[in-house]
Amino acid sequence: FLPVWVAYFAAAAAIAGIAIHFAGVSGAIRPWHFGGKAPTALFMAWVAVYYVKTMVFPNFLSARYPYGDTADFGVSGWMLGASVVVLAAMAVGVVWLIITVRARAKGHPPGWTGLFAFGTAWFFITLAPVMNFVSINVLVADRYLYLPSVGFLIATAGLLWFVWGTRLPQAAGRGSLAASRWMAVVLCAGLVAADGARTYARNRVWHDSLSLWSSVVNEFPQSVEARLLLASAYAGIEPPEYEKALAEIDRAGKITPLAGKVHLARGKVLAVMGRAEDALSEFARARELGETDWKGQYEARLCEAEALCGAGRLAAAEVPLKQAIALDPSRREAFFALGGVLKRQGHRERALGAYRQAVSRDPKYARAWYNLGKIASQKGDFSAATGYYNKALDADPSYAEAMVNLGVVYLQSGEALRARKFLEEAVRLQPDLAAAHLNLARACGMTGDVARAAGELRRAIELDPDNAVAQELLRQIDEAQKGGE
Repeated sequence: FLPVWVAYFAAAAAIAGIAIHFAGVSGAIRPWHFGGKAPTALFMAWVAVYYVKTMVFPNFLSARYPYGDTADFGVSGWMLGASVVVLAAMAVGVVWLIITVRARAKGHPPGWTGLFAFGTAWFFITLAPVMNFVSINVLVADRYLYLPSVGFLIATAGLLWFVWGTRLPQAAGRGSLAASRWMAVVLCAGLVAADGARTYARNRVWHDSLSLWSSVVNEFPQSVEARLLLASAYAGIEPPEYEKALAEIDRAGKITPLAGKVHLARGKVLAVMGRAEDALSEFARARELGETDWKGQYEARLCEAEALCGAGRLAAAEVPLKQAIALDPSRREAFFALGGVLKRQGHRERALGAYRQAVSRDPKYARAWYNLGKIASQKGDFSAATGYYNKALDADPSYAEAMVNLGVVYLQSGEALRARKFLEEAVRLQPDLAAAHLNLARACGMTGDVARAAGELRRAIELDPDNAVAQELLRQIDEAQKGGE
């Protein structure tokens, strides 16, 4: 009878075969051209070296995998030597496994060698489908280590067993078993300490998106993706640094001059800068060059619609949004944007339909529920507006603007006490929201709390000095108080 651990090995081999089969069926496999069998074998070994290194030092936490494209591929230096060693180790491991299985079949206990051989076999067998001997879309990815990590830990346990049970030689007498066990403890503690120190150092890099992508660009200066993400980080900080963002995009364009994603990124930055026509030119160029995936095409159309809105061409903005919906009808973003475009053109019913489509894709889409409430309120349908605003608050209980608008609906319905409850909560959540203070003042006035109303109006005017409604209401309160004196 085969030992139980051999059955586990067979299960690992079966998993590898199933993974390869479904990768082929799903179209995930595509040809990489490494220049022949020898370079392909070296690359497979390099992948193994990368994954072993990741298992030993899992705290690298790079935001970009080292090799995202065949153009980046290169095995040289110590990695070349390590790759050759791994190829040899894989061959020796197969022989070792056969010898171990035969010894176990004869009744010999497997010992640490059997444990190590089994763990090594598990690691490489389950890793085989993603080592690119059958080429797949991704060259390396940490998520592929979930199953192989089991084998790695088993092999590590075998090595620790060996060290734990081996007597270290001494100058005289028998070997020291205690010393070898201390060595095992020191090795484990040293690895934990090294990983901890590395993690602490990486945490400083991961402090924010700007420091993160700056680090990645320094590490991979030829990475187009990293430079585009750094540009996005520059555009997203407060205050935005648009010129630096455009400079990074230009550098990415020099690396890959004909990449549609570079023009898409430039167009997005130009759009938020208010340069709508320049942005539209970039989006058009991105379309000409094409995007490699549907996600890029979808995003390009959303950005083009935003730029058209910025240029005041609302009717034209509907076209790319409908194209985005056709590309992926399951996503909410294009429906939400279409609702906004239609609402700005005065097409309330059509806007309601678009927003309803958005919430049908994502029932927790608070902004879409909020906009549905605004349109219903503008139509005078306070019952529907109340329901929509409550849905928005169910999705996001801290949505202060939704609380304000719900409070306003209750005020319009004559329910001042209920309105005051929501408006006070809105003020608590967002103290710098002038509309919350203004409407809370109205609720306080309707419930007879004139002093609180005057205080809330003064706060609203502090936050929004040009608020004519707040100024007029405060003037009326002041005059009424003077008249009462």
